[in-house]
Amino acid sequence: MITDLKPMFEERLEAFRAKNNGQLPSRVLVYRDGVSEGQFTTVVKEEMPEMRKAFLKYSTPQKAYNPKLTIVICGKRHHTRFYPMDAASAAHDGNPKPGTVVDRGATAVYEYDFYLQAHGGLQGTTRPTHYYVVHDEIGIGSDQLQALTNDISYMFARATKAVSLVSPAYYADLACERGRCYIHPLLQGISDSGTTGASGTENEEVMQEAKRLWRSDKSPNGVGGTLKDTMFYI
Repeated sequence: MITDLKPMFEERLEAFRAKNNGQLPSRVLVYRDGVSEGQFTTVVKEEMPEMRKAFLKYSTPQKAYNPKLTIVICGKRHHTRFYPMDAASAAHDGNPKPGTVVDRGATAVYEYDFYLQAHGGLQGTTRPTHYYVVHDEIGIGSDQLQALTNDISYMFARATKAVSLVSPAYYADLACERGRCYIHPLLQGISDSGTTGASGTENEEVMQEAKRLWRSDKSPNGVGGTLKDTMFYI
């Protein structure tokens, strides 16, 4: 699960407000990756309250800030595959055409989920992504959410076509991978302070060394300067 989610959420809200003339979003759509089916309830019970706490920071006695929140979990680690029933519905390689949605038959009976294969296969059998809506306040219809998710899959900057995972979740993977490279020595147990413990003072020393490896000497919040609010990790 995500640690320190509240300040991360506040940072994104601040970035949105800076780009939109001081206005905060009235609706927030979260695509959450890296969660198994057994952790869906944990996302709702532990992570969603942290998001709510971030909203409270911008509430005033005169007006509460409580945007509508929808959380969609993306899953790629499954064994579900789909095949076209006729040649007219197949791509050139025999896979379903890009943009194929399955929201009946193979999905949950009482839950809000769907499979989307937004991309075209390069080799072998394509794997659709399973999108599972665990919380929905926006009230976005299934057809509209499926179309929006498919459209966002075309907004990945590294590709000229759609990608298999919705682009915000894909970008999050890239950001985490870049961060892991920065603190690689620490993850391998190599510490200048000689401590890699997880309690009290030792934990604080490890955090300070992680900040140094992240170049926090240049900025108190990690990568600084002109890179801080850019998607430099792509």
